[in-house]
Amino acid sequence: GKLMVKTLDGKGKVLITTIDAAAQWSIDREKGAREALGAAKDIQIVQTVNTGTDPQQIYSAIENAMLAHPDVTGILSLECCSTPAAGTWVDRNNKIGQVKVVGFDLLDATVELVKKGAVEDTIDQAPEKQGFAAVDLLVKFLKGESISTVDTGVGIYDKSNIDQVAKK
Repeated sequence: GKLMVKTLDGKGKVLITTIDAAAQWSIDREKGAREALGAAKDIQIVQTVNTGTDPQQIYSAIENAMLAHPDVTGILSLECCSTPAAGTWVDRNNKIGQVKVVGFDLLDATVELVKKGAVEDTIDQAPEKQGFAAVDLLVKFLKGESISTVDTGVGIYDKSNIDQVAKK
């Protein structure tokens, strides 16, 4: 949410997208996003779109929401899968620079859309580190060692630094 506020310079109309609005992770992310967006007095959230998980269904849900709200200036995706669909919508409708997308993960399509400017920012959740840390904690636990909370960190990528990822 804070990244969207920054990307929109604190003003605009935002559409929130998620593949499963009823999932606890989505509820938690939306709550946090709404808090951050709500702190910016010139940002209005127009709708949360529950896109479903099928790629064509995701795109169609975003397209329909944009037809209903043509004055939207930002799309905030709460997960990996609606991010490239939102960026594709921006690209296909010649809205690069007019409708700004912020989302999650480094799917190949998302990386290409960031390079193109159709997705402004994407947040990498370090899945490799998450997987390693989970197994490492389990091994420590099984050995009787004390375990603690682990923060694997995040990376924020935009057009200026996406090539760091694209080369991997």
